[in-house]
Amino acid sequence: MNMIKLETIILLPLFAFNVSISLKCCTVDAFSMSNEAVSITIPVEQKIRIAMNLSTDAQSNITAAYSAIEVWEDIFQYPEKQSDNKNNNIYNMQSTIQIFCKALYAASLVRIGKDDDALIVYDETLDLLEIDMNLGMWIDVKIGKGESLQRLMKYEEAQKEFLQVCSMGHDQKIVPIGKKQSQCACKAALCSLRLGNLQTAETILNEFQRERVDQDKDSTVAGMLGAVQLEMKYRFGNYSGSFNESMKLLEFASLSDEASPVYKWFYALMSKNESHVHGDVKVPPLFENQIKGNR
Repeated sequence: MNMIKLETIILLPLFAFNVSISLKCCTVDAFSMSNEAVSITIPVEQKIRIAMNLSTDAQSNITAAYSAIEVWEDIFQYPEKQSDNKNNNIYNMQSTIQIFCKALYAASLVRIGKDDDALIVYDETLDLLEIDMNLGMWIDVKIGKGESLQRLMKYEEAQKEFLQVCSMGHDQKIVPIGKKQSQCACKAALCSLRLGNLQTAETILNEFQRERVDQDKDSTVAGMLGAVQLEMKYRFGNYSGSFNESMKLLEFASLSDEASPVYKWFYALMSKNESHVHGDVKVPPLFENQIKGNR
């Protein structure tokens, strides 16, 4: 689950509000409060703090996720149902606050398996969020939306979300964003594998890797690309590229602590197999569980 970190939330102006309830007390109270009680007795800024704390706890506590959703639903009830007091209405707060809150709301919905509902909230968040307003947040929301679509097996739609993140351009000085783009390249390729299209998966990974300078290439992307190429070449006979070039990609991944151990194993296995000279390499079905439909 793509959860917005609490450290990011703390930066919000909202935390400048003076409140009389500690976060610990808020958590305890929120579990026992009904929506009606929350609406009547607590100002919106305090309800937001309760919901934020519960959403953070929800990463390891499913009960907290359900409680967070109840509070978020109360906070984001339709504007016409909101309090007549404009100061007690989230829709009158800064859009930045609304964006962070909606992102946490969507993450809580994901936590309890309500991806369909989460997609609605993710779209509402993106309607408020301009790319240049907060690129990191925009990427997190797009990834969250893509992962929800992926779990719903809407692979083509999910792939579009991931590829939009990949196409944002790349600045190697912004390491966290670069890492998330690499993750999205792999997620987009995985969507193609789920659809049974190794060629598209190879194209996505190859183009992404080619745009990076040597010192900035991602080991996971490299490992996945090398493995896909060898699967295509020796299991399905539809890749004409060099065995050695694919092995270089796998070697690069195998030397990295960040890449999956699967690629280390795959590289070691293929390195021992000298029969590729005769064109009869036996490649293990690395992506058998991911590939569906026609190849």
